[in-house]
Amino acid sequence: HWPNPAIPLAESITALNAVRDSGMARHIGVSNFPSKMLAEAVRLSDAPLVANQVEYHPYLDQTKVHAACRAAGIGMVAY
Repeated sequence: HWPNPAIPLAESITALNAVRDSGMARHIGVSNFPSKMLAEAVRLSDAPLVANQVEYHPYLDQTKVHAACRAAGIGMVAY
C-alpha cells in the first residue's frame, strides 16, 4: 500500500499491468502516491490507473493529490 523506494516504480507498474493483462484484476490502482509520483505512474502504465487510495481527513490537506487525480481521471479513495 505504500510506494517502496527499493523497487523502481517502472517495475511496480509493469507488474500491475501484468496482473490486469492476465485477468486477475479488472482494474489497477495505487496507494499513497503523491502527485509527482502519480503523474509518473500514469505515464508508465499501459492500462489506466483507476484509483489512488490516500489518507484524507480535515486535518490533512490533500488538495494537490486530489487535483492530480482529477486531472488524470483517477478516483481518489480516502482512508
